[in-house]
Amino acid sequence: MTFKYNPGDTYLNDFPNPFRTENIFLLMAAATLVLGGVYIMLTVAGFIRARQDGPAVAAVLLGIALLALGARYLWRAFSQFRFFLGRGYPLGLAEQQSKDNGHVGAGSDDLAATLRQRALSFPEPKGPLNGLLSSLVRPLIASPIPIQSAAVHHFHGLLAMMCVFLSLMLSIFMFAGTAHGGLVSWFYLPLAGLSVLSLFRHDRNAEHIDDGASTMWKLIALVLFALLGPVLLARFVSSPPQLLELWVAPLVLLTVSSLTTLAFLASLMLQMDSAPHTGVSCEQTMMSMNCHPAQVWTQIERDFQD
Repeated sequence: MTFKYNPGDTYLNDFPNPFRTENIFLLMAAATLVLGGVYIMLTVAGFIRARQDGPAVAAVLLGIALLALGARYLWRAFSQFRFFLGRGYPLGLAEQQSKDNGHVGAGSDDLAATLRQRALSFPEPKGPLNGLLSSLVRPLIASPIPIQSAAVHHFHGLLAMMCVFLSLMLSIFMFAGTAHGGLVSWFYLPLAGLSVLSLFRHDRNAEHIDDGASTMWKLIALVLFALLGPVLLARFVSSPPQLLELWVAPLVLLTVSSLTTLAFLASLMLQMDSAPHTGVSCEQTMMSMNCHPAQVWTQIERDFQD
């Protein structure tokens, strides 16, 4: 792809910023984090006066973490306020190489295979979870690999969170108000947090799609814990420590995260179209020129741009 620069072009400096919506949410998140960090820092004085060194240190660390994350979001938002299409952009589909580099760039082999076969290749769904997703959303199978990978990753995460949610509801029914209630509720807090954090570990540049084998084992482990957990705790933990029951925190975390993942999947699925039928043809052009041999490549570059 080529991009021509002309001094008379007005759209070069007034190109619409594609990061505008993202910047709004980044600024909102940064403001919330900074205010939360400042509020936590103000509460540290009370802990210090009460000679509670442990909570004071924990509050200071949490406040610093919130302020640092807020500063990071501000840095990213301010860096994206102005969008300019610089020289050398837009990038090609393969890795860009310098003129004196004779190696083949990453992605060139795939492009050459596509041109040689005159057809686009899409990965086949592997695994039971991917087969279920491709049957529910049929246009997904003909979508680009990054779109398929993101949809599969969030679908697996949604199933995992739903299983944790069902296991949590069963544990609430079995343990709420009992001697083991506090111990079981504290177990679900990191479990819910890890389920949510797994959604952010997706590589947007991944070239392969997860078959869901690890997710299946996680679902089986959650089902076994929900069924055998009450019996094992009553058998091996006769006098559990008296802990405060925290059922609300993992319940709210899983509910909000599941709704957010559903919104992401819905927005992704609603923008898909069925694969269009296109025709492929080859075109051969003969060029003739009358110039000095030293100007051959200059003339060829002009003809390619045209």
